[in-house]
Amino acid sequence: MTPFAGIPGEVDEWHEIEPGRWARRGHPEDGVMTLRDGLTFADYFAENRAPKRTVPKSVIVSRLIAAGKIEAAYAALNSDPAAWARWVASDRPAINHDDPDAIALLNAIGADPDVILGP
Repeated sequence: MTPFAGIPGEVDEWHEIEPGRWARRGHPEDGVMTLRDGLTFADYFAENRAPKRTVPKSVIVSRLIAAGKIEAAYAALNSDPAAWARWVASDRPAINHDDPDAIALLNAIGADPDVILGP
């Protein structure tokens, strides 16, 4: 399998500038991609370019209430100033579904991260 599997466009648009490092001719906005052994461009884009699924904070609050965990979540946030500051940041109306801090907090209060941060 070539590193180009799964990527639209012409194979000759891409050139290897050094072992494992590829660039697309005429598209400097794409930058340079470093591919680990066996990694395809499709894998690279899946790992590095795909937007993460986010969960609106309002949905998280509703799910915490339904799970009977809102008081525990409130207490946990109030005991951690950094976590509280991230939660109330008005420019972040949603949380990544795989946010390690959110998952740790949910686990600490006995809430199921797959339910609270699920689709």
